[in-house]
Amino acid sequence: MPDDRSAASYVYALVRQDLPLAAQLVQAAHACLEAGSRYPLSSENPNIVLLAIPNEKHLHIFLGRLDAAGIRYVLFHEPDDCLGDTAACTEPLTADHRGTFQRVPLWHAPTQITKT
Repeated sequence: MPDDRSAASYVYALVRQDLPLAAQLVQAAHACLEAGSRYPLSSENPNIVLLAIPNEKHLHIFLGRLDAAGIRYVLFHEPDDCLGDTAACTEPLTADHRGTFQRVPLWHAPTQITKT
């Protein structure tokens, strides 16, 4: 079977890790919903790649790289609780853009979740 990954599309969601876990999930969802309404999809749903960004400063630094590469994105600003810019999501991209994101770690849940 031929490798069809080159024809696939990807959206890259970036979320700040300095937020509480629940907020990270919600903020990533907000950014993806905004991007989905702004950028048209191809005939198939894109793969979603969730990436971890340490904080708001690093989010803006990385978005500057996207600007330089000509990659469009939606930046989500959370007005509640003074969270600021919390997450971003790109337009659907082809596999040839993967290199732009290769040094950003994939998001993962913390190994230990504390109950509050």
